[in-house]
Amino acid sequence: MKLTHPIMVIFILVILITGGFSFWLYNALHSPISHNCATKYITIEQGSSSNRILEVLERNKILQAPLATKIYLRFSKMDDKMEAGDYKFPSPISPIDVINQLKQGKKRTKTLTIPEGWTRFEIAKRIVKEFPVESLLTEKEVLSLMDDTRLIQEIDSKAKNLEGYLYPQLMNLNTVLTPRM
Repeated sequence: MKLTHPIMVIFILVILITGGFSFWLYNALHSPISHNCATKYITIEQGSSSNRILEVLERNKILQAPLATKIYLRFSKMDDKMEAGDYKFPSPISPIDVINQLKQGKKRTKTLTIPEGWTRFEIAKRIVKEFPVESLLTEKEVLSLMDDTRLIQEIDSKAKNLEGYLYPQLMNLNTVLTPRM
């Protein structure tokens, strides 16, 4: 009789501690956090550990409870599933939404639209205007790149340039690419 009373107290304490911990963890992971970096790209370097990624996010005030996030990552075995890339995190955002974005791996891109019927000269103007990657890039240089037909040699060995092969479409291009890439 005397032994059952302390065991019951210990059992109730374990349940209360587990419940309190679960409540704290859930709230820490699902509560949206406001930050001032919604328009800024946050770069996660290739090969960064989960601890390093969380440090970068905490330094940028995107995460405020890194302990809860670390615990979640360890127990869900997602600490090695986060990808390198350039991310924009909306504000407010919950830590669980941050983790979901980090699993996708994003590169910084810019959209280029080539309207139907455009000539290579019009396309070259658009590329120079939209992608000032290199300060010395001119329309003439873009046109000379369009004269390189190695990519379509198997399709049309007599082609003099890429005109007619630059199909109208919307493209998301990596902003760190150079025109030659």
